[in-house]
Amino acid sequence: MNIALTGGIGCGKTSALKIFDRLGCLTSSADAINEEILNRRETVLFVKNNFGPQYLNNGKIDKQELARLIFSVPEKRKILENFLHPQIASEEKKVMEDAERQNRPCVCEIPLLFEKNLESQFDLTLCLAASEQVQIERLKNRGLQSSRARERIAAQLPVEEKMKRADIVIFNDGNLEFLEQQIKSVLPKFFEDQHN
Repeated sequence: MNIALTGGIGCGKTSALKIFDRLGCLTSSADAINEEILNRRETVLFVKNNFGPQYLNNGKIDKQELARLIFSVPEKRKILENFLHPQIASEEKKVMEDAERQNRPCVCEIPLLFEKNLESQFDLTLCLAASEQVQIERLKNRGLQSSRARERIAAQLPVEEKMKRADIVIFNDGNLEFLEQQIKSVLPKFFEDQHN
């Protein structure tokens, strides 16, 4: 059973993924894979050649400066995504193959699942949603200013659209305990589907 976990920025995907991991699923995070790829030498060279040396700091990618650029210039974001996404997909495929070998459900966290039309690669899609006010609050807690938080929210498909396209929606405006309760209430369905 391969499950795609998506949702808006600040909707709690990372927290949900940790819960799925604890409940015995094999998990994969596009954001974590992305972070690892950004530290690779070939990515540093790609950023330098495509965006300029001002996006490097002591031979490493200045992630804050690069984020500012790609969230304000869509064409630049596309260039970076075209470089990163095939590599992320390849790493996710390995985790899905591992899960199949171990006969365990696999949950892949993919923020741009619907934007990139990847849903057909999964048995089930799960969307985490939250009100914009909660999203902004969570992003501010990560150190982003309100204007930057709004910019990042606007750069993605609206959460309402993701909710329409997902098989299951969990609304995550509450605390971690409530999120875990909701996940546990839908988790038996994953295992039932697997054995049908």
